[in-house]
Amino acid sequence: MDNTGTKKRSKILSLLLSILTPGLGHLYNGKFIWAVAIPVIFIIIYDIIYYFSLIKSFTFFLIFVLFAIYVYIFSIVHSIVLAKRNSNYQLKSYNRVYIYLIWPILYFGIGQLLPGNNSIRPFNIPTNSMENTLKAGDMIFMDMDYYKSADVKRNAIVIFSSPESPHKLMIKRAIALEGEKISIVNGKIFINGKEYRENNPDIIYENKNFADLHETVIPEDHIFVIGDNRPNSLDSRNFGSVPEENVKGKPLYIYFSNSFDRIGINLQ
Repeated sequence: MDNTGTKKRSKILSLLLSILTPGLGHLYNGKFIWAVAIPVIFIIIYDIIYYFSLIKSFTFFLIFVLFAIYVYIFSIVHSIVLAKRNSNYQLKSYNRVYIYLIWPILYFGIGQLLPGNNSIRPFNIPTNSMENTLKAGDMIFMDMDYYKSADVKRNAIVIFSSPESPHKLMIKRAIALEGEKISIVNGKIFINGKEYRENNPDIIYENKNFADLHETVIPEDHIFVIGDNRPNSLDSRNFGSVPEENVKGKPLYIYFSNSFDRIGINLQ
């Protein structure tokens, strides 16, 4: 394909290579520095945002996404422009098929080797048990380190390992803490004998077939969790209180949803 001499550059191939890996189209067009700079800049920005936990902010996440889109589109368009200009291109030593195949592997391999921050992870909402706060299909980021140095507060949304299936992650709202007495009568929650009034318009309450609960004491180092969609939630009313050691993370915000107006909703 590419060996010696001169050869016209293909705009279609420039397009496809740039789509495969930003900068690869530039390598094809003989712009080695551009080919290195584009992915390196992308990787550095990505790792800075993650390493310093800037991803905790939806604003920084949005900035990164817009930056990534810009770099991606620029890489594609610029490589096509270069191909159009290179009607009599002098082939370089790196214009080899095997180089084009190795380049994406190097790109993604270097990205994996650089130090990152595994505390911020994506989580896909699997059910409607937290509707209307969270809906099935909402994609959120969660902070996996937050509860290593902080206690769970009442009304906080938490992500935890299911007491019934430890490998399964669930997301609910904590409403009662260790040592407290909780009971549910006709859908109304009582904590230490007093009705717990929730000022949250997103909660869906039961109007029949109440899942009542006789008064129970929350054990030490446990929390009582419940879904915001009360009629359709599997929670502590079913499997009991959750050990605090099962709590894995704190939700940050919705970064993608089937409903555009839900993107960016803060969950902290």
